[in-house]
Amino acid sequence: MGYAQAKWGVKMAVDWRLDRQHHVDNDHEDHNRKVMVDKFWRAWELRLNELCSQVQACAGAAEIVEGLRKLNIPMAIATSSRMDSVNKKKQMHEKMFRSFQHIVCGDDPCVKNGKPAPDIYFEAAKRLGVHPSECLVFEDALTGTQAGRAAGCHVVAVPDPRMERKPFLPVADEIIDSLLLFSGKRWGIPL
Repeated sequence: MGYAQAKWGVKMAVDWRLDRQHHVDNDHEDHNRKVMVDKFWRAWELRLNELCSQVQACAGAAEIVEGLRKLNIPMAIATSSRMDSVNKKKQMHEKMFRSFQHIVCGDDPCVKNGKPAPDIYFEAAKRLGVHPSECLVFEDALTGTQAGRAAGCHVVAVPDPRMERKPFLPVADEIIDSLLLFSGKRWGIPL
C-alpha cells in the first residue's frame, strides 16, 4: 500500500493490517480484507485513469505510425487497457490514433482472456482482415509479447529500460531499446 501511495498517489483511509487486529472472527476478517482490497483497487484505477490523459507517446511511435500510414499498411491497437482509458489517451495523441483502423481493448466483449492469452491479437487480426502470421506486433510488456507470439504474430519487443531483457528472448522476434531504433527492412517494410 505504501508503494501505491508514494508512486501513484492512491490514498487509503484505513490500513487493513491495522483493521485486522480488531477482529477475531475469520469470516468477518475476510470480509473486511475484501472490502479494503476492493477500495484499494478502485482508488488505484481512479488514479490510473487520471494519469491516462497525461501519457506521452513513446519516442519514435509517431514516426513509425505515420510511415506505415503512408504505405497504406493497416494498423490496429491491441491493448489490455479499458476503452475508457484509451479514450483519455486519445485526447493527447489524436492525430496518431486516427491512423489506426481498429482499437481492441481488454474490456472488449470479443476478448475472453487477457494477455498473455492470444485472444486480443486474434481479434485485432480478424478486424484487420489478415491472418495473425501477417501481423507485426510492437510490445513493451512481457505478457503482451507472449500473447503476440501465442497468436502466431511476429513480435518486436520494446521493453522498458528498467526491465530485464532476458525473459523476452525466447518469445520476441526482435528486441530493441527504443522505437527510434526500429528498421522495417528486416520485415520487408521500407521504413
